[in-house]
Amino acid sequence: MGVADYFNGMENAKSMGGGQYVKGEGKFLVRTKRIFVNSGHRGKFLVVEFEVLESTSPLDPAGCTRSWVAPLEGERSRYTFGDAKNMVFAITGQNPKDVGDPSENPKLHREATQLVMAAVDPEYAKKNGIDPTDLIDQEVALETFQKATRPKPGQTQGGVFTVHVWSPA
Repeated sequence: MGVADYFNGMENAKSMGGGQYVKGEGKFLVRTKRIFVNSGHRGKFLVVEFEVLESTSPLDPAGCTRSWVAPLEGERSRYTFGDAKNMVFAITGQNPKDVGDPSENPKLHREATQLVMAAVDPEYAKKNGIDPTDLIDQEVALETFQKATRPKPGQTQGGVFTVHVWSPA
């Protein structure tokens, strides 16, 4: 299975809010350090490691390293693709809120998808003439906040997850 299999359909995914875990709510300036795919007992995940340069969260102080983890399989992956593209758009200096739907600018969405695939697979990058480090060591703004989830059947209350909102530094 190649990297393209993990991201099949990403260029058509709509950029929506959502995200995965950071310890606290806040506003951050971060620098990307590594992007990779991790396979574990709970499936395959896109992992973005970053260094916190500035922070308003005492739980995530400047100088710490954090990760954003997003599933690449299952129901949640349809949101992951949009979230990952939002991160790429922000790193490349575009406000994700201004990018628009994939049908409005398919080339831009395809390029964002290719940048992620190149970041996690050097062979894909080489084959397609993309520098696999284009998204690495880049500063990007990040805001996080907590969002409640609906209870699942048989539960009286839902959970909480951390939403990541990426924007240009």
